[in-house]
Amino acid sequence: MAGAVHFSHHDMTPESIAALDPSVVYVTYGWGPGCNGGVRAAAKLAAQGLRVKEMLGGIEYWNRQGFPTEKIG
Repeated sequence: MAGAVHFSHHDMTPESIAALDPSVVYVTYGWGPGCNGGVRAAAKLAAQGLRVKEMLGGIEYWNRQGFPTEKIG
């Protein structure tokens, strides 16, 4: 999705999450159905009171459906 930003659950701290806009619904995902990175990220965001949804199937299934991605850098 245009404007999406990579924010690994490894980098999520209460301080870094506090800088996020609370009016946004955040979507998390992993690399595929066997990855729990999206679940971990969703749990951290929700624990800080943010609205969050997890994209099931991860980026693997996004790509399988032919949805666009963009690599920056």
